[in-house]
Order: sequence, then structure tokens, then C-alpha cells
Amino acid sequence: MSLNLISRHRPATPCRRAAHDVPEAACNIVRASTVPLTVVDVSAPSQPLVVVNDAFSRLTGYEPTEVIGRNCRFLQHDQRNQPACEDIRMAIAMGTSVQARVVNFRKDGKRFVNLLYLHPLMSRDGVTRHYLGSQFADNESARNDQAKRLTADMRALLSYTDFVTTQSYRTISESVATVLRSSF
Repeated sequence: MSLNLISRHRPATPCRRAAHDVPEAACNIVRASTVPLTVVDVSAPSQPLVVVNDAFSRLTGYEPTEVIGRNCRFLQHDQRNQPACEDIRMAIAMGTSVQARVVNFRKDGKRFVNLLYLHPLMSRDGVTRHYLGSQFADNESARNDQAKRLTADMRALLSYTDFVTTQSYRTISESVATVLRSSF
């Protein structure tokens, strides 16, 4: 199984790399996932969404063009004083991961409980500028469907990791062989 890095549903949404410095590979992985995923730029004052995938659009009813550049709080409508919101703010301030249940609203106004996982994405210079969000509708049937999709994604990622590891070993082996050849 290989990781399909091309969106099957609609043209890829630009990553706005110049403005938010999201690596194209990261954008492709987020877009390819069947699990609702988002990337937020926490270094910007409004902490806007900068990448969302098709699964997020299916969960919320919003197209990427409707949410890119907006803070995810808009999904809470007038319910912004939920206890979990303070946990989220503190985790982002501390640069740590967090799990929270947040009441959100789809575009059609239907309420759903969002089981949200946020993870800091540290850049090579050691600074956290982005967070990855994974959203799950918190009801039994949604959990079963999402577990199946998540399992498929994990298998694809493991396959991709195996490929990268194998290629890395090959490169090391070829490099050593090149060096040894020069000594013969």
C-alpha cells in the first residue's frame, strides 16, 4: 500500500507557503489523510487555519476557501467559554499537545462534539509556529467510521516510512561502497 499524496476529491488548496511557511510535504500528507486534519499558524496574531483537508470539509460542511485564514473558534459560534477552550489556550502557550472535547457547529448549524487533538509542529530551528489539529465527531457511529479510516491511514504511513527507511539504508550502503571503492 502506498500513501496517496494527491487529493481525490477536489484540486489541492494552496498551502500559502510564503505567508505561513508550511512545507509542501506536510500539506500533501494532511490533504491525503481521510481523518479530518488542520494546520494552524500559532505565530500569527489571529492563529489562522492555513491547511485543511477534505475530511475536515466533510465533517464541518465548510470548503477550504471558507476557512483558510480564519481562527477555528468560528466553529464554536457563541459557545466560546467552554472549559476545554482554556485548556487549548494553555497548551498552545506552553507548546504542548492537548486533547479536548469542544462543542462545534457545522455550516448547516448542526451541533457536534469535536474530540480534538492538537500537536505542536516544531520547526528545524526549534520554534513551534504551527499546530496540527485532528478532529473526530464524538459519537459511536462516527468513532467506528473514523477508526477504520485512521487504521487505513496508519497502514499507508507505515508503508511510506518503510520505503523511506529502506531508501536511507540504501543511500548509506552506496555511500560506504563509494568511499571503499576509492581505497581499492
